Amino acid sequence: MGDTYTVLGGVSTRLFIKILVVLRIWYVPHRTIHRPTDRKYIMSQQNFDPNQPNYNYNPNMQQGMGQQPYEQEAPDARSMATFAHISPVLSLFAPLIFWFIYKDKTGYGRTKAAAARAFNLALTWTIVAIVYIIVCAVIFGAGAAASTSRNVSPLVGIASLMYLLIIPAGLVVLIFHIVAAVKTNKGEDYKYPVPTLKVLKDK
Repeated sequence: MGDTYTVLGGVSTRLFIKILVVLRIWYVPHRTIHRPTDRKYIMSQQNFDPNQPNYNYNPNMQQGMGQQPYEQEAPDARSMATFAHISPVLSLFAPLIFWFIYKDKTGYGRTKAAAARAFNLALTWTIVAIVYIIVCAVIFGAGAAASTSRNVSPLVGIASLMYLLIIPAGLVVLIFHIVAAVKTNKGEDYKYPVPTLKVLKDK
């Protein structure tokens, strides 16, 4: 009789253990563990390091409802802005091409501004140079008409000198573009220190 009870007890124990195992396999994946996320609780933990970057921090929590985050600059925006500033050396319309390509692209606000400013300066200088050359030509023509074979009008000399002055003026404009490219490549929002026609908007 004692052996019978021992056998039954062993069977019952094994059956009970199997039931517990089955219940544990079913119950653990289906239960939800709620852990406190309060900042005071997190700071009280033993391994909490407040200097650890991005530790339970969501930057969007600092923004109010309806506010938009600042536009993130594209990786090559600074390089494209640098090329836009120096592009008038190749052609008057080169910065205009940059402006049309990047004016609606997200993350290229710097490139758009650089292209607009470079084009405005290049266009302004081109118009001034054309008008200046026309004035020089008129003065030279008047001097030539007033000159004789024995007496050359001083207007001819003045016009010739004015023609020569356009070369250093053009070099100054070129230096402006180079300085703008260097400053922009360093991360500065460079604006030309001379008045220009605002044909393209830089914002």
